[in-house]
Amino acid sequence: MQATGSNSPQTTYRLSIHALVDGFSVSVSDSAGRQTQLAQQTVPDGDNQLKASALRVALADSRVSSRTFTQVELVSHAPSTYVPVELFRRSDAASLYRLTFSNARVGNADIRHRILSGMDAVEVFALSQAVAQVVADLFPQAVLKGRAGQLIEQAAEADLKSGSVEPCMHVCAEGRELHVCLLAGGQLRYACSYEAHSDADRIYFLMAVWRNLNLDAQKTRCLVSGGTETLNKELTNYILHVEVCA
Repeated sequence: MQATGSNSPQTTYRLSIHALVDGFSVSVSDSAGRQTQLAQQTVPDGDNQLKASALRVALADSRVSSRTFTQVELVSHAPSTYVPVELFRRSDAASLYRLTFSNARVGNADIRHRILSGMDAVEVFALSQAVAQVVADLFPQAVLKGRAGQLIEQAAEADLKSGSVEPCMHVCAEGRELHVCLLAGGQLRYACSYEAHSDADRIYFLMAVWRNLNLDAQKTRCLVSGGTETLNKELTNYILHVEVCA
């Protein structure tokens, strides 16, 4: 059930639970956008049953249970793939995911899908049924999503606020993960996540994407977040309009 009660009746909170490959994290944000991380735990071998048990304990912490949440999200950091809405069939989700990620060790119950907010695209992602059940037991209103899809939605929201309708490349570096998407007029045109061990690898991948999509290095904007100073500077040698975001 939803957590009730808070230190201040005027304060509302958002609960964000991230199901990482090797563990999980739990954070709370208030209405002013201030975020506090309440828990982060690594689970041996990424065991989903152990992860679910440890997550249940973390969510029972009074720092979580004493608050009322207007929004709860459970975010999977497993890979995602995307399908146009008009081509998507629920019955094909599991086979599509396994075809795209042939090394993924997931059951049919772990494979999920959702329509990206405001877009004509479906995100197909994996999330442990055991972990999802723990969250559903405590927060039936929780929204399940993939981390890559979440970043795409955030990028689309930024484009909307800026009034941009021209194609724009969004790049987000998170540890070894490099998330890339191309948006135009609020719609998804391309998305991919790539594991890189160096900035040289990241540059190589981004330039390959740029060429394959036939983007104009003189006109198309590239928005980068989470990148190193070296990555940001190196990109300007190939792309004219590089903007570093917070």
